[in-house]
Amino acid sequence: MTYSLGTNIDTSLPIIVATAVLHNIAIDQNEAIPPTLLQVNEDQLQYLIQQGNIPQVPIFNNESQ
Repeated sequence: MTYSLGTNIDTSLPIIVATAVLHNIAIDQNEAIPPTLLQVNEDQLQYLIQQGNIPQVPIFNNESQ
């Protein structure tokens, strides 16, 4: 399985750097580590999405494409 940003190389580097900076800020602020998809209760997730607390984004499975 491979993953890609889907952007050109000129855009990819700033995205990677910004992600690293945000990661370091989260560590400095003692942010909790988000759960993996296997740890998420589907009913709770759907409730939060319906309440507008979590934006609904499509989850792409690279194995099915």
